[in-house]
Formats: sequence, C-alpha cells, structure tokens
Amino acid sequence: NCIASNPFRHVQRPKTNALQPCYLRKGEMRVLLEKIGDNQFHNLCLMALNTGMRQGELLQLQWSDIDLVLRIVHVRNSDEFTTKGRKNRSIPINDPLQTILLGMKEVAGSELVFHRQGKRLRPEWVSKTFKRHVRISGLNDKLHFHSLRHTFASWLVQDGVSLYEVQKLLGHSNIAVTQVYSHLQ
Repeated sequence: NCIASNPFRHVQRPKTNALQPCYLRKGEMRVLLEKIGDNQFHNLCLMALNTGMRQGELLQLQWSDIDLVLRIVHVRNSDEFTTKGRKNRSIPINDPLQTILLGMKEVAGSELVFHRQGKRLRPEWVSKTFKRHVRISGLNDKLHFHSLRHTFASWLVQDGVSLYEVQKLLGHSNIAVTQVYSHLQ
C-alpha cells in the first residue's frame, strides 16, 4: 500500500536555530593580537574582547564614559549616538582592561577613547583592518570585528556565567537573543 501524496506537504517546517556565532578560541585570539602592530587598534580589539561592546559603541566612547575608580564603562545614549537597544548599560572593567585603560588615559590626546588625531575612527576602516589581520593570522575568514563580541559572550558562558548576566552585559533586550550561546554551557 503506497501513499499517493505526502500528508506533510502543507505542514510548515519548524524554524531551525540561527547559525552559531563565529568566535575565537583563546589560542586564536593570542595569534591575532600578536599580528596587530598598531597599538591603538590592538587596544580597540582588547576593549571589544573584554567588554562585548558593539563597534559603534566603542567608536563613540569618551573618557567621561569610563570610571577608572569604580572600574565601570558606561554605554550611554547621547545626542550623537543611540545604542542598539536604546538602553544605557554598565560593564565592569576587568584587571587586564584596567591596565590598558590607565595607560591609554595617561597619553589621551582627545576626549574620544579611540581616535586618529582627535577624529573618530571610521567603521569601514576598523572592519577592513580587522579582516586583514584575521587573514594575516591564518584564521577563519568568517571572523569579523563583531566576532569579538561573540567571543566575549562565548568565553563568559564557557566560564559558567549565566545567560541572564551575559544578556545584561551585551545589552540584549530579550533573553532569546542570548540563547544562541546556550550550547556552550
């Protein structure tokens, strides 16, 4: 007895999980950082890695947003910049980042944390420079600057930080967005 037609032809397929985010493993991150000779770009990458901040948030970051005493980076909305979720958030500064920021603050020539002669870095330049270093390092060509944000979240989850805490640090409006990292728990 054969079935004449497929009884499931009108059934809608369930949505599958989005592709897993591409992130760097610790050894890969070391290789990448060793290849970056530009000190400011190196520090920008370390800031992204240690805070999970988005590229736009990093490029508009000002020293007045960083409290080196309380060790907090404030990601805020302003007249010139709106965060993706339109909500302010605070991110703690860990020991390695504190050392980097203290050194940068000593020689800061602008209110902008990351700049070229006082002018804001262009997102296209950051993206192209990061991709060039990924290729020089022989790493996965799917990696891009945003992968540092994925790396931050992935490492936290692997270290046992709850998805709720990761959600707050990343500024995700919904825990469902953060669930993409749940397989790493």
